[in-house]
Amino acid sequence: MISGREQTNPVRQVIIVVAMAVAVLCGANRAHAQQGDLDAGEPRTVRMIYFLPNDRPFRADVVEKMKDEIRNAQAFYADQMRAHGYGGRTFRFETDAHGEPLVHCVAGQHSDSHYLRNTDGRAIREVKEIFDLNANVYVIVVDHSINALAKAHGPGRESGVRTARGSGVQTGKNSGYGLIVRGFNLDLLAHELGHAFGLWHDFRDQAYIMSYGAARDSLSACNAGFLAVHPHFNTAIPMDAESLPSIEFVSSSAYPAGSRSVSVQAELSDSGGLYQAILLVRTLKPHFASGLLEVKACRRLAGIQNDAVEFDYDGAIPSAHGTNLSRSSRHSIVADVVDTDGNVGRTSMVLLEISPNHIARLDGHTSIVRSVSFSPDGAILASASSDRTIRLWDVMKREQIAALEDTNRVHSVSFSPDGALLASASGNVDLWDVKKPSRIPVGPLEHALPVSVSFSPDNALLASGSLSDHTVKLWSVAQQAHIATLAGHESQIHSVSFSRDGALLASASRDKTIRLWDVATEKNIAILRGHTSGVSSLSFSPDERTLASGSWDKTIRLWDIVTESHIATLEGHASLVHSVSFSPDGTILASGSEDGTVKLWDVETNENIATLTGHTANVSTVAFSPDGTVLASGSWDDTVNLWDVFAWTSAATDTASTGSEEPPVR
Repeated sequence: MISGREQTNPVRQVIIVVAMAVAVLCGANRAHAQQGDLDAGEPRTVRMIYFLPNDRPFRADVVEKMKDEIRNAQAFYADQMRAHGYGGRTFRFETDAHGEPLVHCVAGQHSDSHYLRNTDGRAIREVKEIFDLNANVYVIVVDHSINALAKAHGPGRESGVRTARGSGVQTGKNSGYGLIVRGFNLDLLAHELGHAFGLWHDFRDQAYIMSYGAARDSLSACNAGFLAVHPHFNTAIPMDAESLPSIEFVSSSAYPAGSRSVSVQAELSDSGGLYQAILLVRTLKPHFASGLLEVKACRRLAGIQNDAVEFDYDGAIPSAHGTNLSRSSRHSIVADVVDTDGNVGRTSMVLLEISPNHIARLDGHTSIVRSVSFSPDGAILASASSDRTIRLWDVMKREQIAALEDTNRVHSVSFSPDGALLASASGNVDLWDVKKPSRIPVGPLEHALPVSVSFSPDNALLASGSLSDHTVKLWSVAQQAHIATLAGHESQIHSVSFSRDGALLASASRDKTIRLWDVATEKNIAILRGHTSGVSSLSFSPDERTLASGSWDKTIRLWDIVTESHIATLEGHASLVHSVSFSPDGTILASGSEDGTVKLWDVETNENIATLTGHTANVSTVAFSPDGTVLASGSWDDTVNLWDVFAWTSAATDTASTGSEEPPVR
């Protein structure tokens, strides 16, 4: 413990203080911590800790500065709260018997070099052995050689390590900590304390203390309102979080392409009364705070139990000048609601620009949609999901016809060429009678963890690919019996596909290869190499000359089947490619990606002619209808989307001649 009292011998003072800190405070408390007795301190109190690596000299001037600046921070918050009409409310700090700010010393367990990487993680880990950081708000000053907090991850600077002067986090309604370096000032201390109290960045005005402005001298009205019901600023507020207020977005997450703003509406409720609603957005790269939340808009509420709030979201990010709704087709927003007792509820939503050729969204699955397949007449769409169901949809009415239940996650579905059967891959391979619809009672076709199934064009064979044993199995559809096992892949198989004449079978694997098999001889006749990561999906062109492959390396490759050679690489997706599918006329290739988009490619020019947006998560599967007018896509957002692609396919030749990238809209 370090007091602010003067000693006659300053050198002797430093020696005595450090000795007491190590032996009495740091050492004794660490022993108590092992027994689960952490130092919590007086409630509703800001406590200060001076953290010193074990080979660094104690600096009395840093400790004195901590005492001075905590007083200044207290006064700053009081002045700002008074300016916003809250009567000078502010926090109190821990004091000694003489009323002086109290600073605790924690002697680090390691030398200075240990804290030059992942400073915050390593220092906080040791502080937590002594102090209960969930019981109060703490200011922790790290006194090490580089005078910066070195992060474990992030874009490098001169040392190859991302650095900051401070960081702050709220750990509970009544707790948090601000971690800063010895070269701090009032702005930095007040800023990180704000985070510890639960304040988010507020870049709407560079004068706000929660911004990164050069002259931060004020608290926003939004942040002042939040602190007015914080336990450290208002003793009438309970310290423990009680039942949280609820907030639910009730407006659509989709908005039309070309919109300049979106109305975001939410319904709120709380038994004790609603106090404040805050709309938050993520800071964009390359800003230093990228990925963190910042205030977009704020509303003071009337204190009633049920209320509604509307925000006009224009896509502008306060910290990023010039941004608007057109900067991206996906916008992540977060909304907090605060009740009159300072409890905070939260919800989030992704606003999504819907491409003009979007037809419908099919809702019903409760987990990832992993596969879609059209019936040969195009009237029915089957979808397979991790929710252990297969759902059948009437394409024209866009309604669910049936839900077929499985005991495992269903990875793949495929209609037989005559439309009578549906094959699925889950724990085993199953066959379903489409007309009834129900599982055929002969029992499953046993294959360990199959994830892909495909019928041969003559309806005679069914192929399945396995995650577990790395093999492809061939089954007789008529006899529902195993015919052959095709072995050769060195890792999981993700996709199997027959050529249109049924002579070839292609298989794609996590081993980065594609294997071609002669169906008649059951022999591997070619291995296609070129992808730099696992191959996820395959599709043969109708003329049987080209094979398309999608990969986790974010690319699509086209292969000449006759020469067994690489033709082209299609690049444009920002993340893993999960699915590829040729249109029935072979002019267009569709791809679905983890970047949440569906892309259409002109097969002749290899150009991306359209990007369809409408899913809020990874697109895991795509499939064309037999007549080529509709494209279905399934996603990790638990939905199936239907797209009108007749306009795109008919525009493909026009695009090549005119250079236009915008399709006509029907």
